[in-house]
Amino acid sequence: MLVKHHAPEIVRAAYQAILNREADAGGLAHHSAHLQSGDGRLDETLRRLIASDEFLTIFEERSQFHNRQITQSLPPPKQRIAIFTNCQGNNLGRCIQALTGTQPPSYRFVTAEDILHPERPRAAIERALADNDVLLMQPIFADALLPTLPALAEKLVLFPSISFPAFQPDQCYVRIKGTLNEVSGPLGPYHSAIAYYAWRAGMSARQAMDLFCDATYEALHYHDYWASSAAALLDEGQRCDMPLDGALQQWRARGCFMHSPNHPKLYAVADIARMVMQRLQLEALPIDPLEVVWDNLADTAIWPVYPEIARRYGIEGSLVFKGNNPGLPSKSPVVSYELDAFVERSYAAFADYASRHEIACNRAFTARYQAVFGGERASARLVVSAPARGGAHPYAALPARQFWKSGVQQLRAAELDPVGRAAFEITADARVATAGSCFAQHIAQRLRQRGIAPLQTECAPPTLGAAAARQANYGIYSARYGNIYTARQLWQLWQRAQGQYTPLAEGWLRADGRLADPFRPEIEPSGFADSAALDASRAQHLAAVREMFATLDVFVFTLGLTEAWRRKADGAVLPLAPGVAAGAMDADQYEWVNFTAAEVVADLEAFVTALAAHNPRARVLFTVSPVPLAATYDDRHVLTATTYSKSVLRVAAEEVVRRHAQCTYFPAYEIITGHYNRGAYYDSDLRSVNVAGVDHVMRLFFAHYAPTAAEPPLNEELLEEARDNYRVVCEEELLAQGRGT
Repeated sequence: MLVKHHAPEIVRAAYQAILNREADAGGLAHHSAHLQSGDGRLDETLRRLIASDEFLTIFEERSQFHNRQITQSLPPPKQRIAIFTNCQGNNLGRCIQALTGTQPPSYRFVTAEDILHPERPRAAIERALADNDVLLMQPIFADALLPTLPALAEKLVLFPSISFPAFQPDQCYVRIKGTLNEVSGPLGPYHSAIAYYAWRAGMSARQAMDLFCDATYEALHYHDYWASSAAALLDEGQRCDMPLDGALQQWRARGCFMHSPNHPKLYAVADIARMVMQRLQLEALPIDPLEVVWDNLADTAIWPVYPEIARRYGIEGSLVFKGNNPGLPSKSPVVSYELDAFVERSYAAFADYASRHEIACNRAFTARYQAVFGGERASARLVVSAPARGGAHPYAALPARQFWKSGVQQLRAAELDPVGRAAFEITADARVATAGSCFAQHIAQRLRQRGIAPLQTECAPPTLGAAAARQANYGIYSARYGNIYTARQLWQLWQRAQGQYTPLAEGWLRADGRLADPFRPEIEPSGFADSAALDASRAQHLAAVREMFATLDVFVFTLGLTEAWRRKADGAVLPLAPGVAAGAMDADQYEWVNFTAAEVVADLEAFVTALAAHNPRARVLFTVSPVPLAATYDDRHVLTATTYSKSVLRVAAEEVVRRHAQCTYFPAYEIITGHYNRGAYYDSDLRSVNVAGVDHVMRLFFAHYAPTAAEPPLNEELLEEARDNYRVVCEEELLAQGRGT
């Protein structure tokens, strides 16, 4: 009410403070009427004055005078640079100045109005062309300005904007429909799509808060943004002839490199500054900009990486939203909001604006949002009620995943994620070796599909065609050992490769008169002509295994069985019973064995201890095969035999993982066999895992353990969202009108 009643006085004061002059009659009447109408807001009036050409000219003159005072003793630059850019350019110019030690580039802030009306910055650009050797500009601005200023091309150098929504996919913009005026909330123009659409659906603030959980993120594909974000960023780099592939890997290695989807952290901008300097052939001083340059974007709103999303990338997450600093950096307090305060203030802002205007979200209300917010039933399905904090019993403050109702019952089958925090990350260049039962073959295949080539130390001869190589079992695992079903097989393979155990060498006679290797009875389709050929192949194989263990970074092993056949003379454990593929059963020579939990633990303990001593960087990821036994030699039902075998393997894996920090367990077995999916992940034989089951397992495997290397087919909707971020200008306004409702 005070603003409305004192509008003329406020406008006069704003003119004096911002433009340093009396308000002209036209401006006074216009802005006063706007404030008195009830539709106007004081912050919008002030922003219009600050965005005016008059203020920009004054600001530039003041800045130039201030810079002249400070930098008069600095040497002039070898090339005079002007930067026409959004908010990222200020840090860019300061990094270039710090790295060159010369007078700073001039800086011109480009607004949405400049893009929509390119005649506005014409005078400033023409002055810059006359006074500078180089004009740095981002592609979005160059595209808009070049058609009306062709002379710009002579001195133009493009540099990329950095936008990356994968860490903060929920952040969106809400504006007055049909305008570029944003709804201002607790973080200024930054809003949560979950909070907005929950408000629009009539849900309470408490219900909206409950939606900040992994089930919602899965339904909204928030875990799937990496590929589209990376594609859009790399496209932006290509447009500027500045490839960003290597930079992206380096930034990712440091964690979350974005304050918000459009505000990069300083180290990313510093890398762009070095690329620009290399393009301009400017030498860099031996100085780290991160130690001397203030990151002005850290004073703006900072969007958190939600904990469930952060876990996918192996970083720390939170639900604390940091607002814009309200004053000078040296004196400004940090304004932060926890989730409850943020949602409540967002709701208040939406209601306030909606009482006077029609508002819309720039995030289109597509099928994924309709599934969550399309009606009371859709939204209620994903509400996970976590126990209240500070309860009277020890379970009160536990996370939702630790309760059956919220961790399993309330989720759709495809949303279940029992993985938890990944123990390590598998990067695209990691040397990953795979071994184990048949299910391990799925992992090897999917690694290849996602750009991680499994380590291969035993490769097919160049003369062998692809089909023949596959038939000869090349490329199925890292070496030609075939399926390794038991922990004892694995431990004996290690011992044989290291020369610590030498079992009897004779081969098994096949029906065609040729020989098979008892340790790999089906590895050679045509068998071996004689013992010499078998021995030569075995020696080559064990050398490849030895190399694999010495050079791998990650060993993925799938435990399959506890039942096996063992040779009495030397204790050698075999993958198949004699007589199945070759050889003949002789009770005097062979015995059936069903390993106990203690025996499996001892074998795995021996293996991981030996591997760690031999290859200290090696990490081991255990899984348990969800494929039931095809048959049991034990005198009991195959179902109970399967239950025993899988239980032993699961317990053994857990014990070993708890004792060895370099080992981890991935719950493929639980994902496939859990009754939450009602048997949907098995084929009609109730034994073979179908594609849907493998997809669920591998989606979680890559999301948790290889988030940067996983590159599924691009989701066009998410890709378009990522591209939209490159159409955001300095005032966080989108050029395209909001498509949301």
